[in-house]
Amino acid sequence: MNLPEKIDVTCPACRQVTEHSVLTGRINEGAGITLEAKVKCDECGRIHRVTIKTGKLREIPLIISEMDQSSKTVLDIYSDEWFRVDEEIELDGKRLLITAIEIDNESRVKRAKGSEIKTVWAKVFDQIRIGISVNRGERTSSYEQWVDPDAEYSVGETIDVNGLNLKIKSIKTKHSKLRRGGAAARDVIRLYATDEATRPRLKTMFWRRTEK
Repeated sequence: MNLPEKIDVTCPACRQVTEHSVLTGRINEGAGITLEAKVKCDECGRIHRVTIKTGKLREIPLIISEMDQSSKTVLDIYSDEWFRVDEEIELDGKRLLITAIEIDNESRVKRAKGSEIKTVWAKVFDQIRIGISVNRGERTSSYEQWVDPDAEYSVGETIDVNGLNLKIKSIKTKHSKLRRGGAAARDVIRLYATDEATRPRLKTMFWRRTEK
């Protein structure tokens, strides 16, 4: 196993976890993995030594869903590492969201330790689908928009969907329905909006003053 170029550890000078460059070191493999290294804090330049111990590395099956297709690969995890449903992970440059975890007794759980996990299911999370309901008086139409999970929506905001200017009236999230404020796309279940082009507008009346 090769030494990592960068690690995140606590810097004694910064007194917080920062990114460090690994200068020299060695890795010992046994019941677990131990990294002994001289590192340099990328924030302040402080050089110090660290010893990091982790559980044993193991491979588990990972089933990835993307649109209507699924593929099977393997995920390298540490035996003392914890995973949970709705946690984001990255594999081969792809952003994934864990959707299910199966442990050794074939039951599915919300959270599990690496040593217990039998299989993990995940979906590609680079883009997510947002459902949009648009009210046009007595008729409601449905649209969808694919966005980055970190995209933000706000009540009162106007968004462009298929060339339509839609004004968000409320946002249904995983926890509540918002009539003001906003939410990240990852938490949004559905947007409720009106079509600005078809929204009824008040007629302006003009009076002409007549001379007597």
